[in-house]
Amino acid sequence: MVNTNNADGTLRLVLGDIIATFAKDGKNVARAAIDAQIDVKLAPTGSTTTALNFGDADLRINLLDSRNATITEEDLTAAASKGISLQLDSLSKLLVTLPIPSLEGIQRENVSVGGAKGYILVSGRMH
Repeated sequence: MVNTNNADGTLRLVLGDIIATFAKDGKNVARAAIDAQIDVKLAPTGSTTTALNFGDADLRINLLDSRNATITEEDLTAAASKGISLQLDSLSKLLVTLPIPSLEGIQRENVSVGGAKGYILVSGRMH
C-alpha cells in the first residue's frame, strides 16, 4: 500500500505482516511477522516519466515462533533489513521509470508527481 501519512505529506510504501521463516545451517530457527514502512520519492526523469526512489526501511518485527530460546526480535532485525533491502533494490530496477499517461491531442509541460493529504498528485500545464 502507498499512502501519504507522513507529517510532510510525502509518499510512504507500507508492507504489512510479511511472514518470514529464519533458518540456520538449513534448520528453521524462528518465524516472525515483519512490518515495513519505506519513504518513497518520485523524481521526474523526463517530460513523460517519473522514477521511484526508496528511502530507508523502518521495520517492526514480531517473533511468532522460536525454536531457540536465545533468539530475540532484535536478532532478526539485521537479517530482515537485508532481505527488505534486496527486495527494494529489485523493485527499483523493475520500476526505473513510470510512464505518465498521455491524452491524445493534449500537450504537457512541467509535469510533477508527488503526494499530499492522502493522495498522489500529478500537476503541470496542459494545452
